[in-house]
Parts: sequence; C-alpha cells; structure tokens
Amino acid sequence: MNRKLVIFVLALTTAALAQGASPSQTQPASQASDQANAPTSQKVIKDPAEYNAYITALGTQDPAAKAQAMEAFVAQYPQSIVKMEAMTQAMGAYQQAGNQAKVEEIARKILELEPANVRALAILTFIGASQANTPEKVEKVRKDAMSGLDALSKWTLPPDTTPADFEKLRSQMADIFEGAAGLGYLQIKDYAAARDHLSKAYKLDPTNLQDAYRLGIALLSTTPMDVNGLWYIAKAYKLAGANAGAGDWTCSLLWQGPNRQTLRDTYDLFVATDGCYTATVTGESLGGPILKASDGSDVRNLLYTFEGCFDTM
Repeated sequence: MNRKLVIFVLALTTAALAQGASPSQTQPASQASDQANAPTSQKVIKDPAEYNAYITALGTQDPAAKAQAMEAFVAQYPQSIVKMEAMTQAMGAYQQAGNQAKVEEIARKILELEPANVRALAILTFIGASQANTPEKVEKVRKDAMSGLDALSKWTLPPDTTPADFEKLRSQMADIFEGAAGLGYLQIKDYAAARDHLSKAYKLDPTNLQDAYRLGIALLSTTPMDVNGLWYIAKAYKLAGANAGAGDWTCSLLWQGPNRQTLRDTYDLFVATDGCYTATVTGESLGGPILKASDGSDVRNLLYTFEGCFDTM
C-alpha cells in the first residue's frame, strides 16, 4: 500500500482516538457516575459488557485481529455511542495489515452513515485517484474531491485535538482533494478550474510529482497558453529523481491558433543538472527564431525558444 496512505490513515485514526475513543473516556456508567466534574465531551458507554468488548478490541495488538474485533463490536452493538470510533479504528487497523480493500470497504460504510465524513472522503479520494485509469473513475474522483472540499470547509476543531495537529491534518486532506479535483477537471478539459485546484495542491505540497506535472499540462492547455507550464513539467521531471531529471525531453502542446483552430506543436526540452531548461520548438510552425515586425525590423520570436530555471531542492 502507498506509504503516503499508510501515514495518512494512521493520522486519521489517531485523530479519531483523540476525539473520544480512548479507554479513559469510554468508561462504563458505573465508573462515570462518580465523576461529576467530567468534561461534557466525554462519551459514556452505559453497558459494562459493551465497554469491555470495546476496550478488548482496542487493546488487540495484531492489526488484522484488531480490525476484525472492531467490526465484530459494531455488529454486536450497532447503536453504540462509539460506533464511528470503532469503524475508524477498524479502518486504520486494516491499513496496518495491508488490506486496502477492507480500508475502502470501511470508508464507504462510514460514508453511508455520515456522507460528509471528511476523513472517509479523503481516504476514498486518495485511493480513487491512484486507481483512476478510466474517464468514469476520474469523474467519480472529481466528485468525491469536490464533496471533500465542501466538507473540509465546514470541519471544525475536534475535542482534545491540538490546533497544530488539526491544521496539519486539514492541510493533508486539502492537498488530496485539490489534487484530485484538478485531475478531474483536467480530464473534462476545464483547464482554468484544473489550474486553480492544482495550483493550490502544489502550494500545499511542492514535492508532489503528479500535481506538478498536471499543473504544467493545465497551464499549457489554457487559452492563451501559459508557457509557465513548462516550468512545472520540468520540475516534475526533476522530482522523479532516478526515473527522470537532467537530459533531453519532448513536450507536445495543443493550443488554439487563429479562428480558434486547434494546433499542435512540439518542443525539444533540455533540462540541465542545475535545474535550468531550454525549450525550442521543432519545425517552423511558429516561425523561425527571428520574425519581421510591421515596421520591417527584426524581433525575437519568444515562442520559438525560451529558458527558465526551477529550484532543485
């Protein structure tokens, strides 16, 4: 399973635990009655048998066994006050066990109960984007991402979660939603929307190769074409590390010419080891390196060849 997803699901599980699923909070009514000054955010399990079942499941060390124990708890106590916490714990445990299919299954069950559950939306969007190999799947990811962004805008600081942890988790989820939304809009050729979402995703995580590359494509596909897209494509190649980087590359561009005619041009892109690049159009479709101005003077053709540099760190 993707390492980023591993870290992300674990973070979500920890956050859920902090919101009221810890042993000190899920105490049976017989113990809670002696604590008149207990915080109102505490969740009290009234049935001692239910409490013991939850604590037993929570304390299970083997991830697969823990996930199954949490699912069994939910099946036995479908109205439990900690049902959502138990499902979140099951999802995290299945992730630790490397069972992505069950992670998805639990996330979908959570959304059946809470359609705006931002954590489950983030997980499904993340997994969906990594598997979006058909137009239908990409569109589903886009819709999930937009639902996630709406839910995230309404998400408030959970009890017993520090503002720093809240903002960190919020940024991680925003990065997932913005990147997936950008992918979806790129597919339906709404390049302006794709650019806006991918710009936000890249700002949140400048090390994301896919977001950098897709942002480059979106910029180069807008009308008029934004040649800054080549910078992001070059940056994506640099981020690819051993799989790409310095060397010669070919970049094909689609753009609208006179009378909104769709034209295709190909640039030879050379990326140096210091992060600087030179892009030169192949052929004479955009004219030569020098053009004649209306007054007969020679002017440089800015679309024929241009240079730039990006941060290699």
